[in-house]
Amino acid sequence: MKKILPLIVVIQVVVFACSKDQIVDHAEQNQKNLITKVGAPFYDDISQARYKGFLANNSGSVRGTYILEMGKGGKFSLQMAIVGQEPIDLSVSKFNSDFSRIHFSNGETRMYFDFSDSHDIQVVEAFYDNIALTASIHKEDARMPISLRTGVFDSSESPGLSGTWNLILLDGFTRGDIPPPPGDTEIAEVIIMHNGNIYSDDMMELLNESQLCVSSVLSTPYVSGFDGDDIRLICNNQSSDFGGGTSNWEVVFYFGAGADNYWDASCNPTTSGTFSFTTGGGTTSNGTILIDGFPGL
Repeated sequence: MKKILPLIVVIQVVVFACSKDQIVDHAEQNQKNLITKVGAPFYDDISQARYKGFLANNSGSVRGTYILEMGKGGKFSLQMAIVGQEPIDLSVSKFNSDFSRIHFSNGETRMYFDFSDSHDIQVVEAFYDNIALTASIHKEDARMPISLRTGVFDSSESPGLSGTWNLILLDGFTRGDIPPPPGDTEIAEVIIMHNGNIYSDDMMELLNESQLCVSSVLSTPYVSGFDGDDIRLICNNQSSDFGGGTSNWEVVFYFGAGADNYWDASCNPTTSGTFSFTTGGGTTSNGTILIDGFPGL
């Protein structure tokens, strides 16, 4: 069984990975996620780098992503995109002489990074409209650019079992033993934010061929068609540990050709992805997963 690692800040260089306040209600709005598909031709060291990450308050009601770019000559750019809101550009407001600590701000929206240890970069604080957020950070490699997709999870059976359920996608590359169909995008990692903690799982199980419903291809989990009319998100047969328990989960969605549904393990249309969370003491709770931007983009 995989162990999903709890981290205060997650540092992930994707190409080498191998280890296992109300703003919006949920994912039905047309979202403005930062799903950039632009390569990073020189973002491979701390002086010239691109970082991306997820943001969320404790409940997940305020959530989103950011992109931080560091260029030569002290050129920096930071953009934050909160689900349901317009993207916000933040400017450098203060820094020390060697740029190891940098503050960005735009009114009551701000982020503070500590780059003093290039192997352990920290998001010291993050706020959206003065709302405190937990933030992950992931260094993008020029050879394997990434996209970020936000989502939420919740269990009516267990109050407090909620937060954000986020996916890291590999843009145009594959890392799994059995790659997705040509032209599709591999789901490389799930990032779960729960009660102010961040959990990372990058050991994705192969799809369960008998439960695919909308595809007959056995492969690593994948998405396709984000920019078109035929959209698939296929991620089933998964198991991840977080928050002192184990979650078995799946998210399968198909949009197009007359269909607009999530699908369950029995190939029946449903309203969400699902998870089953079992605590260390053996108590099991069921819940739902919604990926932002579905249905429709």
